[in-house]
Amino acid sequence: MTTTSVQAIASGSWNEDVRWEFYLTDQLPPRELCTAVFCLAIQGDNGVVLTRTKRGWEMLGGHAESGESIEDALFREAHEEGGFTPERYDLFGYRKIISTKPIISRDGATYPHPVSYIPHYIARSNLPLEEVHGDPDEVLDRDIFSLSELNDLAIRDIKILEAGLRFL
Repeated sequence: MTTTSVQAIASGSWNEDVRWEFYLTDQLPPRELCTAVFCLAIQGDNGVVLTRTKRGWEMLGGHAESGESIEDALFREAHEEGGFTPERYDLFGYRKIISTKPIISRDGATYPHPVSYIPHYIARSNLPLEEVHGDPDEVLDRDIFSLSELNDLAIRDIKILEAGLRFL
């Protein structure tokens, strides 16, 4: 993927204090402001690996741990939530998080305020999926879906997922 511009394609809010905007780009935002990572996991010939949480089916991903690089978080989260091991990966965009007050994680860490970022990668692999070993209270299921099956799922961030699929 080669993109020289940054294009906003979606926006929303998680609550009254936190809103977000998604930008389609291959330019990583400032690393020190990246707090999480998501992965559009492509298994084999265009099978999409998704995880099911309490929120529904979604891309693999989550928060970076203290001292962890974005790339290390990408591999850890993909493996924990999907048993997926990326062989190749490329940035296709990021979510810009804008908060009116500081955001504190479950472990007490404070995220950059008022702006932080969540990079989104498209990752490919032909390696077999392994067993999921994420938090069983968070990761309820994992499955591989064909491109045509994605439309039948209630995926919260379908516009972002579809944007990543354009680069297959």
